[in-house]
Amino acid sequence: MKKHIPILTILLICCLFSSTLIAEKQENEYDDVSTQIDDAEWNYNFTTNGWSINFPANITNYSISWDTQIRNRPLAQVMFTHQYDFQYLESFDYEANGYLEIKQKDHDNWITLKKYSGSSKGIINEKIYVTDWDGQKVTLRFRVEGKGNSVFSEHVGSWDFWDFKFVGIGDWTPPENYLTVSGSMYDSRGGWRNTADHFKFEGKDDFSGIMEFIMVNNNSISGTEVTVTNKPMYFPLKKNGYNNFSFYLVDLCGNICGPLNLTWKVDFQNFPKVEILAPKPGLYLLDKRILPLDKVFIIGDFTVRIKAYDNVSGVWGVRFNLWDVTGITDTEEPYDIKINCTHFGKTKLEIIVEDVAQNIFWERFDVYYYNAGG
Repeated sequence: MKKHIPILTILLICCLFSSTLIAEKQENEYDDVSTQIDDAEWNYNFTTNGWSINFPANITNYSISWDTQIRNRPLAQVMFTHQYDFQYLESFDYEANGYLEIKQKDHDNWITLKKYSGSSKGIINEKIYVTDWDGQKVTLRFRVEGKGNSVFSEHVGSWDFWDFKFVGIGDWTPPENYLTVSGSMYDSRGGWRNTADHFKFEGKDDFSGIMEFIMVNNNSISGTEVTVTNKPMYFPLKKNGYNNFSFYLVDLCGNICGPLNLTWKVDFQNFPKVEILAPKPGLYLLDKRILPLDKVFIIGDFTVRIKAYDNVSGVWGVRFNLWDVTGITDTEEPYDIKINCTHFGKTKLEIIVEDVAQNIFWERFDVYYYNAGG
């Protein structure tokens, strides 16, 4: 018949007294607490000022406790140094695990802060945040739970810890943020971009550490969107138009950096829309179309006229080129030019429309142009 192993509970009743923290120096304040030994099975180590116990397979209950009071602090931590050996003996169907647990005083619900299994394989310095219990009286305990057969009483495991203390860290300094963007931008044209840029939002906090990266997109397709992560953000920006963002950083003490407000203007693969009004295929005489044809024939001077618009960044300018003859740029509506130059024979008329973000519409077609009086 199997025997159930009793539970070794090392009980620490812990609360943190207030202390003065110096913001400029970011100093730590440690609590001095009195100890009370509840069972002689715990051995006090005068070298480390810590406690240790070796437990057999037939575990019995031993406890050790501290009485103090936790009060509000910017950041509360439990710190201690320890080493452990929780064995699993498969042949005897026996295992042991360690638990660091916390609960509000006078409550029954224990919350596991950390579980320990196997061997630490050396000394470990622990730092565990208990910020959620600031301002409360709590009980903190180390507990060893054994399960399986109790067939012998020899030593099968141990847990040693020392330098146990509560720490409140004063951090009143906001974190720092960093925003980098890949892609091309044209500052001379109001900061418009014509590439699918990537943003990288990073930050650092040299004291308590960063808890949250927050991005608010104020003009997303579905309305305002809020993104919260615990790591730097890296994402592509593909939406054309004005993209309004607000960035925040929050450290573990609640200090906020932000908002960092940015407006990014993107016109990506959105080309100007163009309608060629003149000349159209036909015969022109002194700038008047007198006969429709399948090609453009012009006698005398003529006008090139287009209608152009861009619904994102806007039209920057229109370039009219008559090959081997002339080239003129127009930057204001109506977009047209008068051409009157000496020429006999076939040439090409080229129309180039560029928007503010340097997306380009381009068209070229043959013109048979005859003019002796240019």
